[in-house]
Amino acid sequence: MTVITLSDLSAEIEWKAIKNVHLTIYPPDARIHVSAPLAMTEDAVRLFLITKLPWIRQRVSQILCFGRKSLLQRTTVSFESRLRPYSCKSRSARE
Repeated sequence: MTVITLSDLSAEIEWKAIKNVHLTIYPPDARIHVSAPLAMTEDAVRLFLITKLPWIRQRVSQILCFGRKSLLQRTTVSFESRLRPYSCKSRSARE
């Protein structure tokens, strides 16, 4: 695993036998992880990260500001409360 540093952010790069690049930011410490195809060079990964830098900064700030809620802080929604009768207007009502 390689670590690439972009200005104030660092990302760990893992090369795998995959077809597409996967960018993941893990809470609670906003760790940036990139899974890249074996054929992709380190410079190509760096260029990919530079193009995604605004999105990465936004997500990192969200994760660090809000943090991850513990299981006790999460509110649960019962299954029945999410079921709503489907309201469909008939064709004659729309005309």
